[in-house]
Amino acid sequence: MHGEARAGLRSLEPETRIRRRFRIAAFAVLLLAALTARTHESPLKSGAIIRNARAGALRRARPVWTHSHNDYLQRHPLADAMANGFRSVEADIWLDGNDLLVGHVPLAFVGTLQTLYLDPLQRIVDRQGSVYGDGVPLYLWIDIKSKEAGLRPVLREQLSHYPMLRGASPMVIAILTGDEPSKAAYIQDPAQPFACRDSNEVNRSDPPGDASWPWYALRWHDYFDWDGRGVMPRRERILLWALVAQIHAGGRMLRLWETPDTEALWSELLDADVDMLGTDDLPRLRRFLAPPEALAKVERR
Repeated sequence: MHGEARAGLRSLEPETRIRRRFRIAAFAVLLLAALTARTHESPLKSGAIIRNARAGALRRARPVWTHSHNDYLQRHPLADAMANGFRSVEADIWLDGNDLLVGHVPLAFVGTLQTLYLDPLQRIVDRQGSVYGDGVPLYLWIDIKSKEAGLRPVLREQLSHYPMLRGASPMVIAILTGDEPSKAAYIQDPAQPFACRDSNEVNRSDPPGDASWPWYALRWHDYFDWDGRGVMPRRERILLWALVAQIHAGGRMLRLWETPDTEALWSELLDADVDMLGTDDLPRLRRFLAPPEALAKVERR
């Protein structure tokens, strides 16, 4: 990229972030007026920070899902997430002829979508009715990296072979993330989708959430500067609560990605009612959320 182009991008990026934050800040005014109706404290108060998630998470109004970010980079994809009790995993896909390869960048593939995730998950569901045998679904986030239109029919054809993705209460819910035009075109196709989608941007013109588009997946540092160390700045805490309230009011759920792996940040996300906590450090998040009695049993072994 030429120097002029790089300079242009640098000049545009702060404006984009400022506009994004301004929209959230405007909604924050309405949020603060409604805070007294909530069961926990205002984000303006220092006591709103949950220092111990195992005690404070009981104040949440919504369930929390745990997400294995770029799960295929774990030593044992899918298996490590399940060993830690995670309910959500993520796979980046690239089109290769008539197959979908999994990897963060081209030429560094670790397997296929079918062999790493679809096939083993279907075997587990066939054996015990759901992934954990409790009737609760698991989320499979499929991050579309290839922008070719040819990826969509290949993906739809592969997903069509898995009963776990079908019905009124599927035991595995496939969510398309990544390339915005690709996932939008996939869902707009009248054929059976076998998946839903997210969006990586929040816009005032977005329609209300529905079964085809129930999630937002937003990059943390597009909205916040805090690195998860020390105390979250009050202004950013208010913006976080406003963002979550805006998304929930629109009938959707929220996952934030590229979040720092710290207990302080996870505590803030829990208290703000963010729907999904993502991490690359699966055992650390599991320990953070585990009840004290469960941790004590592990320590006694």
